[in-house]
Amino acid sequence: MTNNIILFLILFSVTVTGKAQQRINPKDSVDIKNQIEGFYTWYAGLIRDKELNIKFNPNFVKLKNGMTTLDFKNYREGLKKYGFANDFIERKLNDYKPCVDNLKSIPFGTLAGLELDDLESIKCAFSNTYEWGAGMDPIDGAELVGLNKLSDGKIEATIKFRSVDGDKEYMAGTSTFTLIKHKAHWLINDFK
Repeated sequence: MTNNIILFLILFSVTVTGKAQQRINPKDSVDIKNQIEGFYTWYAGLIRDKELNIKFNPNFVKLKNGMTTLDFKNYREGLKKYGFANDFIERKLNDYKPCVDNLKSIPFGTLAGLELDDLESIKCAFSNTYEWGAGMDPIDGAELVGLNKLSDGKIEATIKFRSVDGDKEYMAGTSTFTLIKHKAHWLINDFK
């Protein structure tokens, strides 16, 4: 375990950007690794336990006028817990605006009768994908595989997704996060 930490610190404390080497503080490397992998451990656990749509994804709720909207409480809290920047969270919530706008005309009681095609047509089929795994298939975790210092206050992190099929574990794609320095912490400000 100690050897793995030392190897990780050596691997991620120096990255190459263009022709110049820029150092990433080893403590920042470890903090970012724990932040991102912690999020994915939690997220994959929700998928495994079939609680993603209950404890994280936005939930359909009834408005006082009997129509439908989305409640983002769990979604917002989950992202904040793992150091996502407030402006990034607001951008993500804005992605749901077409769904929220369409739900305003749908009585809450009729929502249960909607099929996937109906939800897709009103831009509300988000519970049919794994947004943070970047696909339709569930993931079992993620591993930080690279850090690139873009500037003193900005780091790009590359992750690989893990999936398990029986006894076999395989990599299931990659994504990148952009983190920005805020006081003594790094906040996730983008995800692609």
